[in-house]
Amino acid sequence: MFSRRCIEFAVSIEVSDCVGHCLSWAKIVVAARSCTNPHATSHFEPALESTLWYLKTRVFPKLHVADTFSGHAIMAVAAAIPITPSIVGALSCQKDSYLQTLETEVVACDEHTPPKGSQQSGKAKSKKSTDPSKANSNEDPAPQRTWMIEFADSVLFPEGGGQHSDHGFITPLGIKGSAIPIENIQRHGLRCIHYSQTPLEVGTKVKQTVYYARRWDLMQQHTGQHLLSAIMDGMDLPTLSWSMGQPGEMNYVELPRKPTDVEIVSIGPP
Repeated sequence: MFSRRCIEFAVSIEVSDCVGHCLSWAKIVVAARSCTNPHATSHFEPALESTLWYLKTRVFPKLHVADTFSGHAIMAVAAAIPITPSIVGALSCQKDSYLQTLETEVVACDEHTPPKGSQQSGKAKSKKSTDPSKANSNEDPAPQRTWMIEFADSVLFPEGGGQHSDHGFITPLGIKGSAIPIENIQRHGLRCIHYSQTPLEVGTKVKQTVYYARRWDLMQQHTGQHLLSAIMDGMDLPTLSWSMGQPGEMNYVELPRKPTDVEIVSIGPP
């Protein structure tokens, strides 16, 4: 005959206010009690340790363990939980296209490594001069270092959906430093990545500002294309593709056939 001990576990997570820059502190508490004897705690320690191990390695593998402590039937671990940045589709610039500034913080900053050979593609290598006075003139200039910065949120629209990325600048808050121009924002999956020639430490508070004249121009172009395509769709002229020009440039819409003179008159303003 085998005896069986029944142990119930209760897991709770307590998250405190933000500490430091981009980390919130959490306490994972695991409490155990016997189904048959709620006051018996002498055999719970191994079970608690294995339960915490499972939580830390399988459920919360990215937690940075700061401290572990135990007492009787309760064991807890304090850990740092990184902030989850807003994803593309839920950015502030997409929720409110009239928003021009936003205060946020850096959650990731990695140096961009361009693909090997990308700078040489399509270019013939020049022959080096044997003239000592021109020794340095043949050397390629050092490539400009670029960093990929991800913020908790962004007022700067990443390129996508046929629309160019916003231009703007980033101003670090609370530290000395000039505004950092940003002219390239891309989508890496659901991440919004800002390309910068100046790195920023994770946790740095910043103010983002968009060049709104450019944003307004691109908004008008994009809206105009949708209106034009909606009209032509009713004439059996579906939009196959379209290209948005830079501010001040011409746009084009690709159609399956040339519109008739009558259709062009119908499409145009009254």
